[in-house]
Amino acid sequence: MAHTPPNFKPNVSLSDKVVWVPADDGFYSVKSAWKSVRLPKPKVPWLTVWGMGVDPSWVLCLPDAESHEHLFFRCSFSGQIWSRVLSRFQVIWSPNGWSEELEWATGNWINPGFGADLYKLVLADSFYHIWWERDARIFRNKTRNVDAVFKTMEREVRDRCCSWDMVENTLSNWLLCLSWSIPTRILKIARH
Repeated sequence: MAHTPPNFKPNVSLSDKVVWVPADDGFYSVKSAWKSVRLPKPKVPWLTVWGMGVDPSWVLCLPDAESHEHLFFRCSFSGQIWSRVLSRFQVIWSPNGWSEELEWATGNWINPGFGADLYKLVLADSFYHIWWERDARIFRNKTRNVDAVFKTMEREVRDRCCSWDMVENTLSNWLLCLSWSIPTRILKIARH
């Protein structure tokens, strides 16, 4: 009672409720208790620990330490991929990290349509090929430059989009088709 604020006035019409603050839902669980007391530990470089002789620095742009954040958004190699991808969409934006990219993408590509579908396809393809290049360098000792990776991405995007049909025939969709070398035959033909 000594620490009760002087202006505190309890509402007697409401019943008391116990809330476990460390849990999002307010309910106690062993998991939420454990998370609230344990100290976060640094991520373990498993490939190095398992004795696979993998350098813990980033294989695409030494000397930074490897992390997903660096791999997809801070690395100069992936930065060149993102630059090419976004220029094809006529977008001036520099991805800054997972949460920023997600926020930007959901705000800009939320509406249904060819542009949003194409962006989602290219986004997934970008993640896939950046990760693939990382693994190729680590496990197969094979290296491709940004031009080769992007050319593969462009071909896959074009090939996937060739199976699409009945895409609305608008100027923006036509320009996206030209930008990604997608045949414009996927666009609906206007009927009079």
